[in-house]
Amino acid sequence: MCRAAKLRLAAVLAPWTKEKRKDLAAHPGNRTGRNPSSNVSSRNLAIISPYDIMDAVKEAVHYGALADFRYEIRRFLNFSEHAAQAAGIEPQQHQALLAIKAWPAGQGITIGALAERLQVRHHTAVELTDRLERRGWILRLRGQDDARKVILHLARRGERLLERLSVSHREELRTAGPRLLAVLGSVLAHDRRPRRKTRHKKPSGGIS
Repeated sequence: MCRAAKLRLAAVLAPWTKEKRKDLAAHPGNRTGRNPSSNVSSRNLAIISPYDIMDAVKEAVHYGALADFRYEIRRFLNFSEHAAQAAGIEPQQHQALLAIKAWPAGQGITIGALAERLQVRHHTAVELTDRLERRGWILRLRGQDDARKVILHLARRGERLLERLSVSHREELRTAGPRLLAVLGSVLAHDRRPRRKTRHKKPSGGIS
């Protein structure tokens, strides 16, 4: 059981263990469970049930898996940001070069499409491409079918920089990739588990 699950389970069991300690102090013979006069066990059953324990563990494991997944993503992004800065480029600029390179070969990408890939506003993408062009990493070309459309391509200098960064990222993914897949599998496995059905009591009494 992971640490998060243990903490969650301990929180759920806390009322039960408190009552149990009181019961044992008042009835030492109940340590063996042979003291039928004690009614603490019935109170305990009202406080917690096996289903409560199972639900608490499942919930703790679920949140633990989500937290682990976000942690692994953050670790990789942290590596990526430091790698980009060490290469003399801002992390968002690196992401832009990658998005331009990954666009279908020969077509180029519009500023609007780049904004969508980076999940930024259009004017932010315009400012970003301005900086990339000044550094000599991209080229702005007019569309062949529509001269009003601006198409972005990587310049040779941008190609070389992106290749260096991609090599280091692929090496990092050889280590981080299995961890990411493992925690993602834990998250998806929780969603595939059948949920316990709630039993509804049948109404008592005759027809009014």
